[in-house]
Amino acid sequence: MIIGQGISGTFLSHYLLQAGKSVMVVDDGKANSASRVASGMINPVTGRRVVRSWMIEDLLPFAEEAYEQISADVNEEIAKAVNLYTFHGNEQMSSVWRERIDEGEEYLQTADSEGWDDYFMFNHGVGITYPCMTVSLAKLLPAWRVILKQRSSLLEDTFEQDECVVSDAGVSYKGIEAKKLIFCNGVAAARSEYFKRLPFALSKGEALVVKTPDLPQTGIYKHGMNLVPMGDEMFWLGSSFEWGFKDELPSDDFLTRCKTTLDKWLKLPYEVMEHRASIRPGCIDRRPMVGLHPVHNNVGILNGMGTKGCSLAPYFAHELLQHLLYGTAINEKASVLRFEKILSKG
Repeated sequence: MIIGQGISGTFLSHYLLQAGKSVMVVDDGKANSASRVASGMINPVTGRRVVRSWMIEDLLPFAEEAYEQISADVNEEIAKAVNLYTFHGNEQMSSVWRERIDEGEEYLQTADSEGWDDYFMFNHGVGITYPCMTVSLAKLLPAWRVILKQRSSLLEDTFEQDECVVSDAGVSYKGIEAKKLIFCNGVAAARSEYFKRLPFALSKGEALVVKTPDLPQTGIYKHGMNLVPMGDEMFWLGSSFEWGFKDELPSDDFLTRCKTTLDKWLKLPYEVMEHRASIRPGCIDRRPMVGLHPVHNNVGILNGMGTKGCSLAPYFAHELLQHLLYGTAINEKASVLRFEKILSKG
């Protein structure tokens, strides 16, 4: 039994069904879950020093194959490889970019600035990151939900912990019997009686959906914020990263900052179509939390993906599958057993 049908629950159920296992996913379809608000972007580099993301040499090729496979299953094009165009905000950023290229960073290139001034205002050059990926979660999640329904593998309901009975024999919930209970339900897992002691690091993220018809949909554009193509003249604009949040609602402050950024950067007219917000489930050490509980070994977790769910979830869903079926080890930096001491307290 899988709790949650975000990106983690989707891929774990996909791999389990592919392995011939029976699955029941419990999910209420909450519109502002982190997976449903996310950009769907995979970027192989990160930070001001433009360094490689953790494990990207393994994650990126795995993601390419995983999305190709699940695209075939749902009969939709879910992911694309694209350029990310970074419009440097100052000469220091441009210099760091050139230094990283000189050091041999294969994901980075400098771009010809000619032609971009039809669309953007910039003074310090343009860098290219390739390959990046855009993942259409707006297509994937509902399409996979249809498949789960067709297989009688979806319970559209809010999971109620007090109605779930876990024993050595397995799991029982509202008449459903299962061998394992896996929490893939994002921030809600932080309230679970089994995993509430984990050092979750929850952050609020906001994004806009903007319409700008004349901007090419062929790449991601970055200048402090990311403009990620969504199709139909729409772009996802974001995101924010707020630790001390008061609520999970869209804020006027973020809307103002986005408009200020676009007005100073984008030469084309645009229209704000949506304003989204959600709470991301991360971990204090910025690594996923994957595996079975050290005491309650019929209960597991696949969570804590933070801002990198589209690259981390397929890989670690498959790693969890291998662990469940064959007992293979989970990467020690992602294994939930790195928190064995706090999870084992009475």
